[in-house]
Amino acid sequence: MAITWGSYDGHLRLGIDLTTSTPSTSSTSVTVTCKLYIQCSDDFDFDDDQTWTLSGNGGGSGSFHNSLANGASKLLETVTVSAAVDYDGTGTMTYSARLSGAFNGASPTHSRTITLPKRPPSVPAAPSVPTAGSITATSVNLTWSAGATNGAALDRNAGQVSRNSGFTDVIASWDVEGWAGRTVTGLPKGTVLYARVRAHNRVGWSSWSGTRTFTTAITTPSGPGLPGISDVGPTSANVTWNAPSDTGGAAITNYEIQRATDAGFTTNVASVTDPSSPGALTGLLPGTIYYVRTRAINAAGSGAWSTTATFTTLSGVKVGDGTTWRDAIVWVGNGSSWVLALVKVGNGTAWK
Repeated sequence: MAITWGSYDGHLRLGIDLTTSTPSTSSTSVTVTCKLYIQCSDDFDFDDDQTWTLSGNGGGSGSFHNSLANGASKLLETVTVSAAVDYDGTGTMTYSARLSGAFNGASPTHSRTITLPKRPPSVPAAPSVPTAGSITATSVNLTWSAGATNGAALDRNAGQVSRNSGFTDVIASWDVEGWAGRTVTGLPKGTVLYARVRAHNRVGWSSWSGTRTFTTAITTPSGPGLPGISDVGPTSANVTWNAPSDTGGAAITNYEIQRATDAGFTTNVASVTDPSSPGALTGLLPGTIYYVRTRAINAAGSGAWSTTATFTTLSGVKVGDGTTWRDAIVWVGNGSSWVLALVKVGNGTAWK
């Protein structure tokens, strides 16, 4: 900055030059340099001892021999100090000077104020570690606090959710305007997950926050597919099924096989459990239509029932052994092999 001069008093005037260094994005202060000058008017000269006083940060006073004449000037003092700067650029520094001791009574004064430069904005500080709330089997609500904005308003946020802490298996990510929490959906059930966020201003992106670890909830499994029926006899049948498409995020520990003689599963209902396919149904009635469904079980409980399969047991006859009647299976020869027969009884109107 150029020197500014005060008014002449007794053919003398004082001048002040104020300059600052240029701050960088990492600067928290600048160097302020204040130089104090004296000048004699064009039509006068001096030859005496005088005293100057400079008020302000780092100021002081001193004596000098004034031998100026005909518009000459002289540097009296240089002050160098450090001054804090901020992103608002509202700081100021003021210096005031006066002279005394001139033989002619001259006592010029001068003041000058400088506005300190703004600290240049930089990328924001990393946000806080996100908090994971309202965790369900497939979603989580992440919230966090902003770090220092470092001179520029936050305008975007981004985040990642990963299956591992190294974030090499990211399953959800976002980069959106604004600054708010985030509800992340579509997450895998019953899984340990890792989340982190970062902030953006007009300068760029912050570093990533620390990592939050959370675990999604588990649910009961979905229903298995339509059961398969095989090896049907008069009193037994085998049932097969496939695992459900959705295990609920937990291991399947068992399967329940339920059978009944009505589609609403209210008559002759019985259930068996089996950890794996196939399962066996026993104790069935010969020549009877049965309805069968299955469901999977995990740590959260029993899942949805499958769709219902139907089958009819083969008919049987009773054979007495002298003490009791026992079920007998009827086989019919077709000339080359024996096959199980379905025995029906006529009532005069229909065969049953």
